[in-house]
Amino acid sequence: MVRIALLVFLLSAGEAYAAQGDDFFEKVQARLTSMEQLAHGKRPSACRDFVRQVLDTSGVAKAVASTHWSALGSELRGSLISTIVGRLARECVDLLAREGSASASILRVREISGGLRMTVALREKDGRETLVVWTIRPGGAFAWTASDLSVDGRGMRATFKSDFESALIATGGNLERAIEQFARISLK
Repeated sequence: MVRIALLVFLLSAGEAYAAQGDDFFEKVQARLTSMEQLAHGKRPSACRDFVRQVLDTSGVAKAVASTHWSALGSELRGSLISTIVGRLARECVDLLAREGSASASILRVREISGGLRMTVALREKDGRETLVVWTIRPGGAFAWTASDLSVDGRGMRATFKSDFESALIATGGNLERAIEQFARISLK
């Protein structure tokens, strides 16, 4: 009897998490669809706004800078955040250019400490599939805010952190120049 009650509880909890993930997914998809309708010249600005709304950019920047975060003043922190937003906005614009040729669906939503992890499949018309894993927590413009995402197993935070560390090495540890170098790496 206890096992049946536990199973029912777990199934209903799983359905609740899935519904919450569905809500975030639907809001993100609706925004991307509306941005697809914009003239190409308006997409970069719309993508920057989208990135700021959907992603905890300060949290990502803090993770990227890691132990150097406390040494960054507010101006350098702002520059790092702006660079991250710019990089993701460019990727958003690229996604919009091909979005009409892909369909997206949720494969899995599971609870993690402080939020949810949602796996989404993007399927191209040519059969290619890309897996995107969103790590989200409650709050923000979409009722959820992404703290990380990965595309086909490549985590955004880890990739950006590696790029920033490479920039630090290339600049001899100069934080200001490292952020400038990180911005150049981000443009490639």
